[in-house]
Amino acid sequence: MYQEKKLLVDNRYDLTTTSFFIDPILFYEWYVYDILKDYAKKEEIKVLFDKNGGETTTKYQLVSVNEKIVDKSSKPDYLLVNDEENVKIVIDTKWKNVYTFGDIKPSDYLKLKFDSSLVKKDEYKTMSYLVYPNFTLKDDRFSIKVDNSSYFDFGTFQIDMNFDDEKNSLDFSYDYKLINETIKADKRIEILKTSAEQLCGDVKEYRTSTITKLLTNETFEDKEDVFAELDEYLLESTSKLSKEVDEYISDHINDILNDYEDVLAKESIRFLKSSSSIYNYYKDKNYE
Repeated sequence: MYQEKKLLVDNRYDLTTTSFFIDPILFYEWYVYDILKDYAKKEEIKVLFDKNGGETTTKYQLVSVNEKIVDKSSKPDYLLVNDEENVKIVIDTKWKNVYTFGDIKPSDYLKLKFDSSLVKKDEYKTMSYLVYPNFTLKDDRFSIKVDNSSYFDFGTFQIDMNFDDEKNSLDFSYDYKLINETIKADKRIEILKTSAEQLCGDVKEYRTSTITKLLTNETFEDKEDVFAELDEYLLESTSKLSKEVDEYISDHINDILNDYEDVLAKESIRFLKSSSSIYNYYKDKNYE
């Protein structure tokens, strides 16, 4: 069989062989899971893995216009759950090399967006990541924008197959900082929205009371006093709310203030500035 140190193989139909093949994608997913387990243990948070009995599964329904329903499920590769901070980190691995922008495929981040939107419930904030074994771009944060408005933000990081804990260390502190800023901003918006709703309700009630007083007054001798009371109430209310928002005066209001500076009373100037700031603030937030 051997001749001149070369191996010659003849067909041997009396022999059988067994092949052993390891799926690199599956192997990489378990490899990343081991790293995430160490991180979760250190940070005292939970790590869920899809291959562990579908721990990351979120069920949903696909419904047709004819009310036909098909049960579906979303299965991100991993979820890191921080119950104390109300944060869920959605992670999806991709067995591919990324050398250029074009190597990040839409199918990668669109699935990540879909999975992230389904786990974003119960007042949890989400952070979304794609993991690659080889990622050479300097930028590691990306945003999908439509008409300059952000539709979806996600991060990327590299976990290569070098079995080196130091090189594959994880750090989500940047995103936690952004989330904390978002939480503070959301709370402030909610407070302002509540204040505005309270203001609208109070003004409506006071306005109704004022109109009733005018209609039931046969002589109308004190109508100027009644309107003065309403003006004072509106001024106090708008001034109080405007202190909670940044001053943002419309151009046409500025024109009025400049053109009639000598004749406008201080109270009128305060009211115009306050009302304009409140209107512009809530207009930007798309509140009615």
